[in-house]
Amino acid sequence: LHYWWTRKPLIASRAAVLGALLPSDFDIQEFKRLLGLEYVSVSGKRAYHHSLSEERIAQLKQEYRKVWGEESPLILDPFAGGGSIPLEALRVGANVIANDYNPVANLILKATLEYPPKYGESLYKDVKKGLDWIFNETKNELEGYYPKHNGKDVTAYIWAWGVKCPECGFENPLVGQWWLCRKPGKNIFLDYDKPTMTDSRLKYTIREGTDPPSGNCSGGKAVCIRCGASISNELVQKEIKELQKEHLLAVVVQERRGKGYELPNDDDFVAMGKTNDIVQENIEKWIKDGIVPDNDIPQDTRGSLSVRLYLPKWRFLLNSRQLLLFSIIERKIFDYAELLSGKENEERLLAILTYLSFVLGKHIDYNCRSTTWHRANEQIAHVLTFRGVGMTWDHAEVNPFVKGSGTLPGLMGDISNGLNFAEHLLRSKNNITISSKSVTEIETPTKLIISDPPYFDDVRYAEFSEFFYAWERIVLKNLKDPGDIPSKEEMSVGGWGRTQEFFSKLFLISAKKLNNILDDKGLLVLFFAHSSVDAWDFVINALRKSGFRITATWPIHTESTTNPLA
Repeated sequence: LHYWWTRKPLIASRAAVLGALLPSDFDIQEFKRLLGLEYVSVSGKRAYHHSLSEERIAQLKQEYRKVWGEESPLILDPFAGGGSIPLEALRVGANVIANDYNPVANLILKATLEYPPKYGESLYKDVKKGLDWIFNETKNELEGYYPKHNGKDVTAYIWAWGVKCPECGFENPLVGQWWLCRKPGKNIFLDYDKPTMTDSRLKYTIREGTDPPSGNCSGGKAVCIRCGASISNELVQKEIKELQKEHLLAVVVQERRGKGYELPNDDDFVAMGKTNDIVQENIEKWIKDGIVPDNDIPQDTRGSLSVRLYLPKWRFLLNSRQLLLFSIIERKIFDYAELLSGKENEERLLAILTYLSFVLGKHIDYNCRSTTWHRANEQIAHVLTFRGVGMTWDHAEVNPFVKGSGTLPGLMGDISNGLNFAEHLLRSKNNITISSKSVTEIETPTKLIISDPPYFDDVRYAEFSEFFYAWERIVLKNLKDPGDIPSKEEMSVGGWGRTQEFFSKLFLISAKKLNNILDDKGLLVLFFAHSSVDAWDFVINALRKSGFRITATWPIHTESTTNPLA
């Protein structure tokens, strides 16, 4: 449904939940079956399988009663985030309070846990119908701005920032590497003729081979391709911030057998010229009407939002064609809401619009000036691969209307499939409460707390989630006040004013609060993952100071081995 950092796999969440709910003498083989760790025969094929039928849930509830004195114990997740733990708790028959301070997490929790069981299959049908309608309407209006190349669909565009040399005045493309594709059996790069002192532009050639030119930009500093002079980071920042000039280097086309690479043609430049004119003519009105956000990218003392040094506002992350695309998607969502306004009550309409707003949040992660072209996989690499929004010299733009990584058909399919998945999983009658309090304000007594809290300095949720929220809140503003993203009690290190000492103080206060609301015979199950021994030492001591007694630790694998951060 939506990107969220450190989202725990469902199987790990289910293991933690069932491990806490079931008695210690519960049959270990049956426990493995509940987790799907045993092969069974399905239609003659061996497959992993776990049975969570209503009959099986009723049997499990009798086991819960032995430990907790009730069939559906209340589980609190005070840092619910993407909702994996509450989802599994609901699936196995518990009642749940899912809390998160962040409004983006709150939207994800409602879309995952509250709306699907509340409105059932009809919600999925209405959301899918809305997604299809918005896609077709947007495509009809904008498809011509993504011209074909010799009858072939363009799937992506490779861009570079343009900055003038302070010595000779040549406008350089800032390129970290000239590779277009680099994998076994397919090595393609962009080459250029060495410019003379009278040349104003580079003349490019696409070549196969293993000897591309060296990049001319690294660490924010550049070298002039024409005269060899140094271009300081101060000048790079100033020119990009004030002029936002870009060079279209190459286009990626869809061929019968994979991807091809071509130089841009006149149709590409005409299309971009038209979108530039439209945006220049309308941008002030779009900002005034609240269709385009004008808020600044927040400061982040750890540099994970380094893009703000060059592009200080969220809207500057989009080129003119991307701005036009996002503004039209928003208008189409408003039009669809208008079509439904006479048929839907406001609460259900808000549920539908929540899923539609996710289109903007998911798409900007794959289609903005901080996305890159993955040369080995030949696909778009999403912005938050490395948990931040960084400045990217050679960056990629997708054609939103074709099938491919980060395009509208795929991400809209993800949203409808995610909703369908949640609706089928959560047909139980158990209670779910979604809240957005600071942990220090939670008062509900409980016997079980299972949570995956922030990991010290790992993710600055308040700052990073504005990347999505700047756009999503626009869609929701007519039905509810989405509010700002609060950072005052954001429990992470590295946001503005949030030091290690601040985190330590707030974590200790939170641990004491959890101890106070937890029954004396209650259980706290806490995920924690950090490479720093100091972070572990702090967390363990904070729990002890809060009155907890640590009874067990369990190492589990929760990260994909292909994750660059793993």
